[in-house]
Amino acid sequence: MPVPVQRIVDWIERFAQPQFALPGDKVGLQIGSPSQGVTRVMTTLDLTPEVADEAIAQNCQMIIAHHAVIFRPLDKLRTDEPRGALLQKLLVHNIAVYVPHTAMDVAPDGINENLASLLGIVDPRPLRQLGSEQRIMLDVTSEEPLPLHHIGHDLDEIYEVPCKSLQRYHLMTSEGASRHVGQRLWDMGARSVDEILLRTAHHSWGIGRVGWLVEETTLGELAEKIKQVLAVPALRFVGARDSSVSVVAVLCGDGNRFVSDAVRADADVLVTGDVYYHTALEAQQWGIGLIDPGHHATESLVKRLLVEHLREIAEEEGVSEVEFVASELSTEPFEFLT
Repeated sequence: MPVPVQRIVDWIERFAQPQFALPGDKVGLQIGSPSQGVTRVMTTLDLTPEVADEAIAQNCQMIIAHHAVIFRPLDKLRTDEPRGALLQKLLVHNIAVYVPHTAMDVAPDGINENLASLLGIVDPRPLRQLGSEQRIMLDVTSEEPLPLHHIGHDLDEIYEVPCKSLQRYHLMTSEGASRHVGQRLWDMGARSVDEILLRTAHHSWGIGRVGWLVEETTLGELAEKIKQVLAVPALRFVGARDSSVSVVAVLCGDGNRFVSDAVRADADVLVTGDVYYHTALEAQQWGIGLIDPGHHATESLVKRLLVEHLREIAEEEGVSEVEFVASELSTEPFEFLT
């Protein structure tokens, strides 16, 4: 039986929560209806006509595209022009499109955190703080023990509370996840679920990551490692090849606005994409290195991450009617001479 688009959206927003997105970013369901049925979902970095054709050929009813298919306001819909033709194709084939974008950049275990892990950064912290939310304690009672492990990563802590005639638990979760967790508890057979706001504790989030490397290296050696890890034929860097590197900042995609954040974090280098000429000159003046493997290379791992997260949640909820697949096409627009 097909799963409604809205249920897939709810799953995405459990880890890439909309409040994580940068102000003004275009995130959310951009095409389709929340009620339409889905049995196969494709993930992609960019939604190009070729990716749309791939999704159609694989009978996908939904695409999760990291970059927005509708970013600037539409003042016309000409189907003889590229954007109009793409939207027409998606509508004709009844394909829903959801965009997480910077919500996935910021998310714990999102793109930036995974890139930091790939580079060997220890205990990465946000490069720029964006916001915070209150923590919630759920006071839960039930007649029988509840299978709380099925709720997964939405619970931070679980405590069993002594109670003579009932099962009682104190569960710690975030304000954003509390509604979903509460519903899961009722579905499991909870007798009561009471929320208690913990004003002294909170969860904070931010974009980018920065931290120490496991072992100190040089700028040239780190650049070579990034070239191999991200499988790029070429990259650019700013700074002396033999300069020492122990603190590394990463910002997937376009990180030109975050050089000063990396400087304040005492980073030796910022790894990012789309570096402008004047940003490179500014980095030289600050004395911080830059490594630019490209926008596509720093963000293409989002396809795998989305599939992994969604498969995990579907398994937690016992849903087997929907399949998640990553696009096999590269949307890198550049060719490299090496």
